[in-house]
Amino acid sequence: MIRCFGAALIASAAVLLGACSSDVATAPTTPAGPTGGWLTIQLTTPSSNDGAVQVAVTGPVIDSIKLVGYDGFNTNTGTEADFVATGSIISGDLARIYVPDLNQSGAYHSSVTAAAARDSYALQALDGYRAVLVR
Repeated sequence: MIRCFGAALIASAAVLLGACSSDVATAPTTPAGPTGGWLTIQLTTPSSNDGAVQVAVTGPVIDSIKLVGYDGFNTNTGTEADFVATGSIISGDLARIYVPDLNQSGAYHSSVTAAAARDSYALQALDGYRAVLVR
């Protein structure tokens, strides 16, 4: 009886060791879904006297807009957004937009559409103004 049990134990161990070979197929991994996040709009301005800057942003889906350190207001249709930042505007981070898929960040575009002087509210020529989106 002990011999029978020992033989069965050895046979079971051999089957188990065979199942541990490196040829065992693994289940495919499911690709991760889109990851949402914030894109930052950085402004370059040639003026030291900006009191307001208007920026237009387009892209597949724009969930929301947040100004960074400035007062202002915005409109958002879902694929197009416009915002105006007011105050003592300088080059640097101006706003952030939330997008549902950061992998599509290259499909978003931004541009300065207007700028006004702080003291007189006179419209500025847009030469030298840039608004770029960074991840």
